[in-house]
Amino acid sequence: MPLIGYHVTMDLRLHNTMNTFDKNMEQIFDVTPKEEVPEPPKAAVVHYNEPDMKEDLTDAYQQTKENLQSIIDQGKDAMEEILNVAKAGQHPRAFEVYATLLKNMVDANKELLNTQKQMREISGAKKDSGGTKIDKAIFVGSTSDLNKFLKGKEQ
Repeated sequence: MPLIGYHVTMDLRLHNTMNTFDKNMEQIFDVTPKEEVPEPPKAAVVHYNEPDMKEDLTDAYQQTKENLQSIIDQGKDAMEEILNVAKAGQHPRAFEVYATLLKNMVDANKELLNTQKQMREISGAKKDSGGTKIDKAIFVGSTSDLNKFLKGKEQ
């Protein structure tokens, strides 16, 4: 037991000695101690990569294309079934439903084509406008007209 008290006493003496040392240093250099202000924690710097617009655009296009294609495929199956029902029952309402579904299928196909067109426009794909390629040409006119035309080209 006395050993523990000895350590506590020594710690207090050391603490008092350090306080005395600090006070002596303050008097010798004629300074006042500056209170230590803990630094506020720095905000974590988060680096994030800019989204890859081309990749996002491609992903969105693929998803849209797959969704529309799935709708079109399901619509084809539904059209076959409804047409069978309409033929079997000969009821005008069944044919009306078939006609409405047919219109919706046409609209879905147009939407798919529009999506492809928009993708080409956004991605910068250009139509092949390299001019007209002529494999065979026929001149309609007299030989004198042809001769005048060729002479005009030489000049």
